[in-house]
Amino acid sequence: MSSPEWIEPHAAAYRLLAEWRIPHAVAQQIVKGVLLGGQCYVRGRRLREPLQNVSKDIAAALAQVSGMPGSGMIPWGFTDVEMDWNDLIVHGRPLVPPMWEPFVAAAKKTRAAKPDADYERRATDLVIGLLKANGGMTREEARQACKENFPELKLGINAFERRIWPGARKALGLGRAMSPGRPKL
Repeated sequence: MSSPEWIEPHAAAYRLLAEWRIPHAVAQQIVKGVLLGGQCYVRGRRLREPLQNVSKDIAAALAQVSGMPGSGMIPWGFTDVEMDWNDLIVHGRPLVPPMWEPFVAAAKKTRAAKPDADYERRATDLVIGLLKANGGMTREEARQACKENFPELKLGINAFERRIWPGARKALGLGRAMSPGRPKL
């Protein structure tokens, strides 16, 4: 069993937002749901008490106020509350709404051996979406859109011209944008 990686619940919501690419409100609901479940290791203190395991106490206190508007993630009367990040991931994964499941699944995929392969797949997916929305989009417009959406991507013109653009057109069942040139004699 690994040692706990402590994180404050509000910070945990922001970390979920960043790692799973889900909206902040959804991340907060997941954190609150995990706290409400009482399974995640949570440490904290009630006023004037020492730091201790408060998993069940927080769950019970949240259950009492869960339907009330404005009830936060940390019930009144608790301070210095931190939860184990690893427990949050284990118990929070089943709480992901089905609508956001593809985002979480994509975020959890391991990187390819070549980091460029994953970037090229993401760029190809973007171009596919752009071509679906605007079939008359030019190659240069698509390349500029890739540069804007993935500024960290070191996208060379050859990678775009030889793999991304043709791969996106092929995935949509589109032929070549232009003829290869004059017929050879």
